[in-house]
Amino acid sequence: MRYLERKPPPELEPFVQCFWYLNRTYKGGDDGEVLWPDGNYEVIFHFGSKYEVNKTPMETAFLIGT
Repeated sequence: MRYLERKPPPELEPFVQCFWYLNRTYKGGDDGEVLWPDGNYEVIFHFGSKYEVNKTPMETAFLIGT
């Protein structure tokens, strides 16, 4: 697994806290991540194998958050 977190360019700093990248192989079963609520929204762009949340297939781009 590879995880990177980057600051946004100055033009986006008022709107974006950070960009993070996760490169990981999923083998099926119960090997997902736990995202703890922090009051922020996240826009996820997913380019890889099928991604599911609660057995619901997700699009390649979606909004998630509390």
